[in-house]
Amino acid sequence: MIGRLIGWAIFLFGLLVLARDVLVSIDIRHWAPITLGQLWYDLNPVSVFRFRLTVEYPFLWNSIIVTILLCWRLLR
Repeated sequence: MIGRLIGWAIFLFGLLVLARDVLVSIDIRHWAPITLGQLWYDLNPVSVFRFRLTVEYPFLWNSIIVTILLCWRLLR
């Protein structure tokens, strides 16, 4: 039951992000989805910097975490 609630919350959050991307794209007249990193920064910029400081290995940050945070760019 908890898993379903978490799943629905993630699904609804995804729909909200998609709605935001569609509205921005209509406004600027081309498809410009937000990256996960930019969304995280818009919600709480301090936590992005704190998380960056807690990652001890630059390889982990540069190769894995940045790739995840820029995942929309992979679709272009």
